[in-house]
Amino acid sequence: MLPCEVAAREILPAIRCVLAERLVKEKGFTIYKTAKLLGITPAAVQNYVRNRRGTYMKDMLEADPHISQMIDEMLELLEKRKGDITDYYCMLCSESKVYLRKGGRSIGSCFYDEVRTR
Repeated sequence: MLPCEVAAREILPAIRCVLAERLVKEKGFTIYKTAKLLGITPAAVQNYVRNRRGTYMKDMLEADPHISQMIDEMLELLEKRKGDITDYYCMLCSESKVYLRKGGRSIGSCFYDEVRTR
């Protein structure tokens, strides 16, 4: 699988799951407001909050302190509606791949990873 396929199928849904869950359950955002902030449908948010989607890697990613800190920063940006979160998705994805590689998972590098290490 290509690195971005792994991201699209496994990593990004896990990141969205954590973000949606925390925005709704901890921050008190509505499903609709959360959907708008994350750029996804309210049905997707509902699935993330009910742990029907994005749970495969969620616990692994939350266990890493560095990734958790990055998610906290992203939540802060979302709460304040400051800036574009696209770059944060790329950074979180890249860091998640590093974490998964440490755990023995074989995942190739994407363009962002290559640029970041230069």
